[in-house]
Amino acid sequence: MKQNYKLFAFAFLFTIAIHHNLFAQDIPQKPKEIVQIEDFFKASLEELLNIGMVSASQKKQSVLEAPANAYVITAQQIRERGYRNLLDLLEDIPEIDIQRNVNPDTRNILSIRGVAGSEKLLILLDGFRITPATGDSYTIGHNFALADAQRIEVVIGPASALYGVDAFSGVVNIITATERSDQFKAGGRVSSMFGSFNSSDNQLFLRMKADKLRISLAASGYFSKEPNYAKAYPNDFGWYNHALKNKGFISFSPQLNTINRYAVFATTPDFTGDTLSGAFQMPTQARYIHPQVNFGDFTAGFVHYYEQHSSAYGFEPRYTSYEPNAFIGRSHQIMYFRHDFTSFNQKWQLSSQLSYNFYQINPQSNFLGAILEG
Repeated sequence: MKQNYKLFAFAFLFTIAIHHNLFAQDIPQKPKEIVQIEDFFKASLEELLNIGMVSASQKKQSVLEAPANAYVITAQQIRERGYRNLLDLLEDIPEIDIQRNVNPDTRNILSIRGVAGSEKLLILLDGFRITPATGDSYTIGHNFALADAQRIEVVIGPASALYGVDAFSGVVNIITATERSDQFKAGGRVSSMFGSFNSSDNQLFLRMKADKLRISLAASGYFSKEPNYAKAYPNDFGWYNHALKNKGFISFSPQLNTINRYAVFATTPDFTGDTLSGAFQMPTQARYIHPQVNFGDFTAGFVHYYEQHSSAYGFEPRYTSYEPNAFIGRSHQIMYFRHDFTSFNQKWQLSSQLSYNFYQINPQSNFLGAILEG
């Protein structure tokens, strides 16, 4: 009996030893330089502050040397914290406050150090402006996907002297994985998320390399029917549940204090859009696409993003309707080109850039609700 126990113990230890060796061989070892950059839990405070960035002064320097309050978020942190879009990331940045679902125009309100408004924040992609050049407000949501982000640099505070008047509250620079050739590896990834209210978030990132040619493609698509707030909060949406949905009444205006039939409301001169249904629908959709080509010192790319949300956010339920055709949609297309020239003695560099921007509010955008006067 003792012999059997000894045999069993020997076989068990031998199996563990073999399994340990095989398992250890299967783990890919990271290069030393990547470990030094990404292993933040073992890094000293000085190493953390010396993480490189370029957005604060348009030249490479450490966060400690940057003449601004800046934050650098790496690709590993993006994966570990599950950031799918820029809005998720900015919510974790100190001095930035996000109020979700409170504004019919931009849906979310972003404030940096108490200064509210997305039009005061400049967003760059590899150094190219991807926010409206006209200074208009825009929506920050699923339209700014992080499918190809290698690093995000967030500069808090005015940077207008360097970037222009719309960098009044800060600058965000999304640096893609193709920006640095030494980090470029062929491959790709696909991820999909599904949740309540028919919500789906799908992202794709592909890249290939052939000698000096590098090609990448990032794409993202999001859709959600959004919650039915009338069911979730029956008291707050009592007017919709009892007056509008059942009897067809809607308050015309807080100032005029009049009530109209829903059918009559749809015949007013200011009304545009499809036939009113009285249904509660507040769908959201967004998309993002970014192909980029690099050949030696030349870079060319195209960015398109679109976001559409209900125009009923931020209003008292009795003064608005929740029709699917009552929405605000914004699209933006950017084409960009760049050539980088470095002197033979490596002492100076010349970068030439050319970009084209087209920003548009969807012509089908429509608002159904009270006429606010005064």
